[in-house]
Amino acid sequence: EPVRFEVDPGSARVIQLSEDWADPELWWPNSPHLYRLRTTLMVDGRAMDVAETTFGFREWQSMGTKFVLNGVVWHMWADLVGTHSSPESWLEAYRATNQRMMRLMIVGQGGHTTRWQGLEPREALDFFDRNGVVVRRNTTLDGERIGYNFSESDEETRRKQGGSELKLALMENWRSQCVAQAKGERNHPSIQIWTIENEFAYINLINLLGNSPNMDAYEEEITRTHDAVRAVDPTRPVMIDGGGATKTNTLSVHGDHYVATLDSRYPDLAYEAFTEGGGRGRWKWDMQRPRFLGEDWFATGINPADYAMWGGEVAFQGKAATRDAIALIYRMLNEGYRWGGYFAAWQFWTGSEGGEAQWGANHPRAVFCRQWDWTFPSDREVVRTFGIFNDTRFAEPITFQRQLLIDGREVYSKESTQQVAPGTAFKLDDRIPMPAVTDRTAGELRLTLVVDGESVFEDVKPLAILPPPVLEGIDAGALAVWDPKGAAAEFLEALGVSFVRVESIEGIPGSAKLLLVGADALSEEASTSTQLAAFASKGHSVVVLDQDHPLKYQALPAEMELAPRTDENDFGTEIPTSAGKTAFIEDASHPALQGLKNADFFTWGPDHQVFRNAYRKPTRGAKSLVQCGPRLGFSALVEVPVGEGLMLLSQLDIGAKLGVNPVADQLLVQLIRTGLEYERVLAPVAVVSEDAELLTALDAIGLKYFTADDPLEAISGGAAAIVIVSAQPANLAGLAEGAEELSRFWARGGNLLLCGLTPEGLAAYNRIVGVEHHIRPFGRERVTFPAVRDPLTAGLTTGDVVMLSGERIFGWTADEYVAADVFTYIVDLDDIAPFARSDFGNFGNIVNGFVGSDGWPLIIDFEFPRDGGPFEIRMELPSEQVVTEYVHDMSLNYNPTTRIGLLFDGGDGVEFELDAAGDAESFAIAPPRRARQVTLQLLDYRADPGRRPLVGIDNIELKVQRSDAWRERVRPMLNLGGLVRYRFGAGNAILCNLNFQEREAVPINKTKKRTILAAILRNLNAEFQGERTVIPGGDLEYTPLDIHTKATTYKDERGWFGDGRFSFKSLPAGVHEFQDVEYWIYEMPTSPVPQVLMLGGRDVPGDLPEAIEGIPVGMEADALFFLHTARIDRPMSEREREEGAKIELCKYVIHYADGERVEVPVYLGLDVDSWLQASAPRALPGAQLAWTQAYPDGEHHAALYAMQWNNPRPEGEIESVDLVYGADGGRGVPVLVGLTAVGRMEGGGEE
Repeated sequence: EPVRFEVDPGSARVIQLSEDWADPELWWPNSPHLYRLRTTLMVDGRAMDVAETTFGFREWQSMGTKFVLNGVVWHMWADLVGTHSSPESWLEAYRATNQRMMRLMIVGQGGHTTRWQGLEPREALDFFDRNGVVVRRNTTLDGERIGYNFSESDEETRRKQGGSELKLALMENWRSQCVAQAKGERNHPSIQIWTIENEFAYINLINLLGNSPNMDAYEEEITRTHDAVRAVDPTRPVMIDGGGATKTNTLSVHGDHYVATLDSRYPDLAYEAFTEGGGRGRWKWDMQRPRFLGEDWFATGINPADYAMWGGEVAFQGKAATRDAIALIYRMLNEGYRWGGYFAAWQFWTGSEGGEAQWGANHPRAVFCRQWDWTFPSDREVVRTFGIFNDTRFAEPITFQRQLLIDGREVYSKESTQQVAPGTAFKLDDRIPMPAVTDRTAGELRLTLVVDGESVFEDVKPLAILPPPVLEGIDAGALAVWDPKGAAAEFLEALGVSFVRVESIEGIPGSAKLLLVGADALSEEASTSTQLAAFASKGHSVVVLDQDHPLKYQALPAEMELAPRTDENDFGTEIPTSAGKTAFIEDASHPALQGLKNADFFTWGPDHQVFRNAYRKPTRGAKSLVQCGPRLGFSALVEVPVGEGLMLLSQLDIGAKLGVNPVADQLLVQLIRTGLEYERVLAPVAVVSEDAELLTALDAIGLKYFTADDPLEAISGGAAAIVIVSAQPANLAGLAEGAEELSRFWARGGNLLLCGLTPEGLAAYNRIVGVEHHIRPFGRERVTFPAVRDPLTAGLTTGDVVMLSGERIFGWTADEYVAADVFTYIVDLDDIAPFARSDFGNFGNIVNGFVGSDGWPLIIDFEFPRDGGPFEIRMELPSEQVVTEYVHDMSLNYNPTTRIGLLFDGGDGVEFELDAAGDAESFAIAPPRRARQVTLQLLDYRADPGRRPLVGIDNIELKVQRSDAWRERVRPMLNLGGLVRYRFGAGNAILCNLNFQEREAVPINKTKKRTILAAILRNLNAEFQGERTVIPGGDLEYTPLDIHTKATTYKDERGWFGDGRFSFKSLPAGVHEFQDVEYWIYEMPTSPVPQVLMLGGRDVPGDLPEAIEGIPVGMEADALFFLHTARIDRPMSEREREEGAKIELCKYVIHYADGERVEVPVYLGLDVDSWLQASAPRALPGAQLAWTQAYPDGEHHAALYAMQWNNPRPEGEIESVDLVYGADGGRGVPVLVGLTAVGRMEGGGEE
């Protein structure tokens, strides 16, 4: 019945109507039923106004930590499904990718317009209502647009506000707008939740206010707005986008941004509550309310290199190369979030950068496997835990089918049916038998869900089965095992391997070829001992499994540090770094890694951990074999040549996985076999160069070489197996004339390394290598490895060859331009396009190897001719070429090109149709065309009415004919001709056109270039100084030197630092061995003669000199060992330690008999520390703890350190040494107690 009412003129009245509705049809996303309420206003029987309101019956609730729709738990996930030309095409993509919600944003967050896909907000909401799209609706306050002007600066306003520094008027206006918006839009059933601000608390407030009282006060204002919106619409929850539920949990929903950290704790962290994630140290989920991740994983803003931990070194090639890694992470997060059940809703900020593969975990009905390792042992049952998820509103039974296929043949299948209630999951363990295999065997596990006879979900898990480990043919006594925990010994016994058990390092039998050190055998003290390295240096091998205390400092005859255990993320939160669950093979040709693949190192069962306590990648004297950690900057398996022997250091989690994980089993067997079969081969190196930067690089990497004046003389003398020559025109001309000498050099396996080729030397160079190359300057272009890696690049990673410029591509992402000075010049391979000249002004942007996802400034878009085209790009080739193939990679920033053509010398042409999907396409030129000029024509494109009439090109390639002989000889080491190997029978010529510079814009690029050079030379078996480091305990001759003639004070209460309670009186006099090195501690018992060399300083007893010169040596030496300590007046601060500051307390000046001098800095905290310490002293990175003793007070300890200096000129006599203060001498007083010269024994292991 009509309701009658009266309203006074000039006034308003609210009329409330209600009516029971027994059984309405509910609004569901898959069945969005809508009703229309028609309201007619009549005056005197005449209709004065008619209004229609569309609405739907729905009930959005929060129950504990879940959202519920119409009584069903409703999990929601979403992503950016991209820009589309119409609402209908957006909806198609939304449904095809199984999105569960969308975010309708405001100006700023959603762009610079109030419209969505051309629709006003009201029209957009109507569209979502009709089509069952669940909406998270933003209101007007956006932190990205408001800036930081939210502290009240006007004194009068602050006075009126009672002294408050808040912008209270802003808060009131915002609150009013939120309430008005909720009133105006609350009848739309598609709106699931109101989000009243975006990153205002998460970014703006906390960045400016921290955890101050004003921050608390603003959160109170946020709570008031939350409550006001809830008051006008109690049927929906309310959240903020970032900022949790405020610090005191006053909001109905906990709204986080960017919870996923994608660090070494994943994939497992995706399955956990991670209550502090996204909280910036202030907000922590209390697990008492739903948690909504409003934005998570901003894929576009992540540097491509940061995907390397998940996708491998290919990620260093740029954004386009991260596609598979992004798809993997997407599934990892989505599966983890759904499995854990902690989050009620989440939206990734990713888009479709991972391609179709990323959407696999979006299906509402799905089955996931909790484990992520898929390499299994032969002839065993493996346990997989499956979860069947039903995120629909339907309760039909779900049939789960699994099928194991090997070589396409079914070897196992199983089927079960489960009743999985809507909004829930069912989890089960399955035991799957693996067949017996004798070789690595590939297979796949197919997972299928069937409902009412139809497949609703399918997934395929590739897997590998490894054969049982075998270790045979070991001679008796050849293998010694020191394994206090017993896991490795037990494993070897089970294999029937013969070995000798030893109980300590000291008990190693000299007859053993290899020593296996079991997991966690090393103590903190043993981790700095040189005993293992000394054993290896005598021609033995040592395999060290993962340790709580890995070898470090002087124990390593290489420049290699332990990785930091933790690091801080962008918001100051500590995250673990030195342990992790993914790793990647660096040298697939290494015998220890034969038969293994990268997939074998993506999590190890049963706990997913693959490595722990990793090393930073070595910079000298060692080679990383398995890389891991952030940007693959760490090593989990390292090879260290030591004298005539070898050390293999593994921090892979082998110790805990033996007998459980087949990869760990196979690795241990192959590490042992590698060590037993190891024989060192050294290739002498000659250098012919006047290039100062090249020589500096060779010295920096520690290459051992002799110099020659003439390249022909160097290759013909027979003394050098490797000859490095600066590719100056004169040197190249001489080599080109010596064809017979070159042939003989190559016939005996010689390697000629040519560095610094320029256009002036090209003709002679081409004669040497037998190839007619063209040459061009290197520019800003993609550098990567070819599909098949050259063995001379073993040990190198894409991260080594990709160098960044330090210059950001965009201000809002971390992406950087690559460096344009990696190489000097490039020779051509099979793509001639980069060597062409063109009238197209942006030609460089289409031949640089980059694509649109690397950043639009690296490609080019341009207007298609208004007259219908074609758009032509003419290319003048450097010489007439036979074109065999063309590769076209279009830009899709605007409109796809659909048809292209190529003209050859302006006449003969071919045309090709392009796939509008935009992937790079390769077209064979049949028959091949000979031409000097090639014209690329863009003939047609598919116009989008909503876009500008632009087309574009990411990249092109113009491949030319190469003979079989060319391909046999020319072996590219990279995708472009900056590193090229030429095969000549048993020998090689190698072009190395790295641009060695004194200064680099990004300092690490200098290290990367040297790493590349060192890797090539190491793979040629060149000898390095670092690999011949003197190792205490090896075959050495020790000469303790008498330095008492330069002594300045006493080591007892008569001198030292003046406190009789604490001196070095207890240090034994005479010749004594400390850390395997003999020293002469001088003492004259019959007369008071000074014993130690101390410099003068504040409060030091006696009038001591501030420099001690002429400490006698008078002999040749491979190394000097300094036994020293110091009084530290100003210790290193915590900040100095964190920043790695080098505090030069003093230095030793080495004087050679020929007048040359070398300075040896002594750094505080690295090479020396305090003689008096309150806790038990430890070894330092640059010095071993040689002697220590507790003082009678029971609180203090004496500390004396042994620092080793390797002589760069072991053949030159050292006349004397000076001890002087360093640049930071005011921070302490040094004391030299002993000095020993060391040389190798005749016929020793280093000979």
